[in-house]
Amino acid sequence: MKKRLFLVLLVLLIIGAATAYWFRDKPMEQSENKATSTQASVSKPSDTPAGKTTGLFNMSWFSVAKEEDNKEDIYKMFQADERGNLILNKNTRHNIEELYALNTQEELDGKLQKISTVLPSTAYRELVNLIDYFDKYLRDIKRTYPPEAAPSNVEQALEQLQAMHALRVKHFGSDAAEALFSEDEKTNRQLLELMLKDNDKNASMEEKAERAQKALLKMQSRS
Repeated sequence: MKKRLFLVLLVLLIIGAATAYWFRDKPMEQSENKATSTQASVSKPSDTPAGKTTGLFNMSWFSVAKEEDNKEDIYKMFQADERGNLILNKNTRHNIEELYALNTQEELDGKLQKISTVLPSTAYRELVNLIDYFDKYLRDIKRTYPPEAAPSNVEQALEQLQAMHALRVKHFGSDAAEALFSEDEKTNRQLLELMLKDNDKNASMEEKAERAQKALLKMQSRS
């Protein structure tokens, strides 16, 4: 049952699937909330790749398993538009999460160096900025929502979703947060609202989550 619930709620995890969980020991100055600002390279306190932590309803995010590099994919992870700016969308965020989660500091530096050879200088600088913002965002999430404070019901989860949206705007700026997170936030909100409408008082959170997922899939198939 626990494994099934994890699969059902995987899409509900507010931060994202392939997220890394290193946090700096000392707080840093708040950076500009724009992807285009100048920022130094990212640093991490540990050379150990990420494992797991806790998300909605105290479910564990999946462990990130280290895989062999696909050299060709490294150079295709990020793209720039015709003006040389980094293209921001859901895939951009997922690739940032992957870089941050699967690599030690040395490995991350090496991969960023490779990526710098194919991205325009502006886009590369924006990418480095986003990785730094992502690190600050994760540290803020860890401090604001420790595992023991995970929401215990749907109402609390909806409140947390809204609060985390505000944190994303704070760290990434409104435009970047919209581009990176809006699609997943919409799905999260739809699922939680469907769970909230489930009036079966005898149903467990697991059952409500599973029904909500099936209902959303059915709605999406009709659209």
